[in-house]
Parts: sequence; structure tokens; C-alpha cells
Amino acid sequence: MRRTIKLFLCTCMTLLFIGLGCVSHAEIKIGSKNLADHVVLGKALCLYLKVHSLPVVDKTNYGGSMDLRRAILTGDIDLYFESLSTAWFNFFHRKTLESSPEYLYVECKKLDRKNGLRWLAYTPANRTFALVIRKDDSTKMRIDSISDWIRYVSKAGKKVTVVLPKELGQAETLMSGLVKHYVETLKLDSKFPYKAVKIAHSLLPGLVSNGTYSAGLSFATLGKIDYFDLVCLKDDLSFFPAYNLSPVARAELVIRYVRLPFLLNMFCKKVTTDILRRFDYLVSEEKRDPEGVAKAWLIDKKLVSPEQAAEYFIE
Repeated sequence: MRRTIKLFLCTCMTLLFIGLGCVSHAEIKIGSKNLADHVVLGKALCLYLKVHSLPVVDKTNYGGSMDLRRAILTGDIDLYFESLSTAWFNFFHRKTLESSPEYLYVECKKLDRKNGLRWLAYTPANRTFALVIRKDDSTKMRIDSISDWIRYVSKAGKKVTVVLPKELGQAETLMSGLVKHYVETLKLDSKFPYKAVKIAHSLLPGLVSNGTYSAGLSFATLGKIDYFDLVCLKDDLSFFPAYNLSPVARAELVIRYVRLPFLLNMFCKKVTTDILRRFDYLVSEEKRDPEGVAKAWLIDKKLVSPEQAAEYFIE
């Protein structure tokens, strides 16, 4: 009887160690979009998880949203950052503009469970649109929000020209919707006097900066906003859809690595819109190495130590 029990226990322990060995060697394939800020963020996540003794494979700079969607569903990648509204519109084919990241997060999480995917803690970083003006104008006119700007222009009564990115198909509809939302919510009597002009997005910040146009509709994480010293006005009446980034992982990964949600939560808290814009500026404008930018940010936010950053490298 004792011999039988001993054999049973030995077998259990052997299976347990085999199981643990398999888990510890299962690699986490981390992907990212082929955008400068996403590449830096993906590389930062690779290094961060390596420091915490998780086996990582760097598959950053993978492609666009649909490429990554196919890859995570087939298992070619295990984890990447996606924007909430991108999933809402492109993956789940919803039509409504939603400005609440919490609502979108809950819905995306619920809709993707059947696909074997888990949406983990979303970041404060919102890759949505932004109305940008010159910093000097913001300071001189005391304009910090879109409400401030709408009131100022309405009161002045002089038509302003707003430049829109021609790459954005619905730019004019978005801008007219923004004006309508703010004018009606603020209960302004006068019509808002503006004219819209479309140009290439890459040229937009420079033309606002040199005074050719009064304001521009841009993407909030465009590095040129910092390069030309522009200000993103606060969307204080919540018109723009929420494009907050959230890590999406295959369900088996979350089961296998029980620490992963906690580690990602700590990481995601540090990721802001300003940080993503800074990443884009450093890589796209200053031509910095994405890995170097990622390491410097991790050290600055105390997510890794300088010694750890020097010890680990991203493959």
C-alpha cells in the first residue's frame, strides 16, 4: 500500500514538474503595429516582461490592425496593443461614436471572449483626434479647451480657416460634427464662422505653426505637434471617439502566466497620450532608435532599473 502511494506521489510530482517546465519555456510572441509609437511601446513591453523573467519573442513592427488581428487569432502573435475604437469599428463592425473608454473596454472585452481573446487594463493613452493651435495663441488668448476656442471664435465673429488631414476620409464630417456638438451644448446663439481646407497630414502642423491656418484637426499622437510647439486643446465636452490603447492577449497566455495581468496593469498606467506623441517625435523626427527610446522611458518611469536595462536586450 505504501509503495503504491509513493509511486502515485512520484508520478504526480513528475507530471507537475513537466507541466511547469512546459509553461516556463512557452514563449510570449509580442506584436505591434508598424507605427513609430507602437513599435517603441511594443519594444518597451518586451524588455519589461523579460526583466520579470517571462520568455519573450519580439515581433514588433508587424503590420496594420487587420494584420495583427489575423495574427493573434491564428496564434502567430500572443499579445499586442490595440485601440478600443479601432476594434469597435473594424473588428466588431459597430457604427456609433463612443467617447467613453470604459464603455468600449467592457464591450470589446465581452465581444472577444468567444474568440479566445482577453482585453486587459486599458491605458490613459488615447490615439484619437485633436484640435491643435499655436502655443502662443493658447497662452495669449487663454485657450486650453475646445470650448474656450469655440467661444473665442464665436465672440470674435471673424471666420477662421481650419486645416484637415486629407488622408482622413470623414474629416469634414468629423469637424462639422465637432462644431455642432460644441455650439449646441454651449448654447451659443451665433453660427460658428469657419472654413475647412484639406492638406496632407504631415504638412498640417507646420502650416498651423507658421500662421497659414488658425487651427488644425490632427491625430493626437503625431510627433510633429511637439516638433512645431503646438497645443492639443482638451476635448472637454467629450466629442471624439475613444482610441485608448489596451493590451489584447490570447486567453491561454493569461491562464499560463497568472502574473501577466498584474504586470500589464502596472505598465499600462504609465502610458499616456503625451508619451506616445513623444515616442513618435523621437523616432520619426529625431530618428532615434526605437529600442533606445523604449529603454530610456522604462528607466524614467522606474519600470526597470538602469542595470536591468543594460543586462537585458531585445531580440
